[in-house]
Amino acid sequence: MFDIPSFFIDHQIDQDADERTIKRAYAKALKQIDQDNDLEGFQSLREDYERALAWARSKDWREQYVAEQNAEGEQSTDLDSTSAHVNSESNVATSKEDDVIADTYVDSKNVASTEHVSQEPTSSAVENGEEQVVYAIDIARNIFMEFLHHLGEKAEEVGQTEFLLRMYLDDERLINVEIRDLFEWLIAERLAQGWQTGNGDLFGAAVKCFGWHQDKHRILRFHDFGYYLDRAVDEMSAFNLQEEARTNRQVGLIRLARNDAPPTKQFLRENIYFIDEMLSNYPTWLAMVTKYENLQTWHKRAEEYKFFQPPKLSRKALNNFFENNDWSAAIAFCIFVLVMSIGIIMLDSSGTHPSKDSSNTQIISTDASSANLVIQAIRFLEGKDGFSKNEDEALRYFKLASDNGSLEGDIGLARIYQNEKSKHYDPASAHRLWFGAAEAGMPEAWLAVALHFDEGIGVEKDVTKALYWYRRSAEFGNAAAIYNLAIKYERGDGVPVNHREAFELYESAAMKGNHLAQGTLSSVYLEGKFGKKVNLQKGLDWLKIVAENGDPKSQFLYAEVFEFAKYGVTQDLEMAANWYRNAQTLGHLEANEALNRVCVKLNRYGCNV
Repeated sequence: MFDIPSFFIDHQIDQDADERTIKRAYAKALKQIDQDNDLEGFQSLREDYERALAWARSKDWREQYVAEQNAEGEQSTDLDSTSAHVNSESNVATSKEDDVIADTYVDSKNVASTEHVSQEPTSSAVENGEEQVVYAIDIARNIFMEFLHHLGEKAEEVGQTEFLLRMYLDDERLINVEIRDLFEWLIAERLAQGWQTGNGDLFGAAVKCFGWHQDKHRILRFHDFGYYLDRAVDEMSAFNLQEEARTNRQVGLIRLARNDAPPTKQFLRENIYFIDEMLSNYPTWLAMVTKYENLQTWHKRAEEYKFFQPPKLSRKALNNFFENNDWSAAIAFCIFVLVMSIGIIMLDSSGTHPSKDSSNTQIISTDASSANLVIQAIRFLEGKDGFSKNEDEALRYFKLASDNGSLEGDIGLARIYQNEKSKHYDPASAHRLWFGAAEAGMPEAWLAVALHFDEGIGVEKDVTKALYWYRRSAEFGNAAAIYNLAIKYERGDGVPVNHREAFELYESAAMKGNHLAQGTLSSVYLEGKFGKKVNLQKGLDWLKIVAENGDPKSQFLYAEVFEFAKYGVTQDLEMAANWYRNAQTLGHLEANEALNRVCVKLNRYGCNV
């Protein structure tokens, strides 16, 4: 049933040997290996040794598993014998039919009483007068299936998986060490099977909660799939060491790959380098957290389009270079690279980089890369890096990038066209560009397109299409999209009224920091909306959060709570004055009058200043 690690056979030790015996055998074998010259042999021995340790540490689980299988086998045997007995009794002479029926009933009762065989059960219960034996693996599996059910409900909520897993690990049902260990095994086994819905955040959550990244032996005890998981942990750690911008973009690709929507040519052109890098560096981890085959399909399609991919410099290529060229050429090449590097460093440190010369708008040529064209456009649009704001120049550079097929160029143009204060205001063109970027798979465009269809900006109003793009953006974790979806369910706009769904969406958006959703939750708890019971503490907590985040309306409402002693709060005019003053600073129209009123109550002239 289980494959015994070769370490036990090679070193002639019993398969039930303890860790101490295994370590002694390893130390003895290690002395026979030249670690400096036989690296491969040392690595092989080390891997065999770790497998042996994992085998020893999983002894209790194997015994439990075998007991479970034996119990199921004996149950099946008993049922077969019972069936045969009943059939033989039913063939007895028909003249004694009544007696036969009675005998069969008694025999079946006797069989039922021995249905469960005691094999070190975890617990037992009495049901219908018979003792029911419960095994640790059954308890662990039931908890695991319950966890998967809740995981499915939270699959679209980014960041909720770790919270859910920790909640289950704190469950009193997992206090038993053996059951808790089996629960961990079941999660590890699910992850090792590859991508499944809900696995997106489960791998990272499991690594943190079980400490797999800190204790290598803990994960290697899972036998073959333990090594698979260990490799994935290393790849995930390397992935997280990248710069934030690169990581965020690749995370977006990983989430998109979980869906089967085919990518556009533009999308592949913009992302092929990131896709190629991920497939090369993180294959094991990706196979667990996304649909790996989708990434492979995207890469293959990009190759069919013959998109350029940067050459990879290998050690073999370097060796060939020095073998096939004389040393003088190699030395000249190294000197050239060194001089160029020093020149670049001196140029940067002098502060006279030509791109910061605002007097010259032709710094970047028209045949520059799309990325550089977009950077130059942003400099002009926002007045960055020594450049004066120049919307016309920003528009020109964005157009150059857009003409080269850059989605970032399209989005830059769209932002200018959708600005009502701009002389280039053109909502129809803005929508066309946003829509193209959305169809190409750019998440930041999904919400913009949803708003256009929802409000009829630059396109005919279409609630059905708005809902589609709201949902896509919400699935990606966009808090504003989640909030707008909640409004639809609350009002029944394009969907049936569903206050329960609306509340859950408001709650999700609030947890992601959307202050409008947070304000809505405050009123829900303070006033008992959506069928929820009034909860003053929760309502005031949410109101305070929104006020502290700088929302003037919430600051005004929070000030009223202290001025008029609402919701059971003790009156505090000083606190009320402070919050009214904050709201006044942020431009709330009624805050000045309210602040004057509180100043009068405090008998303090000029406290509104």
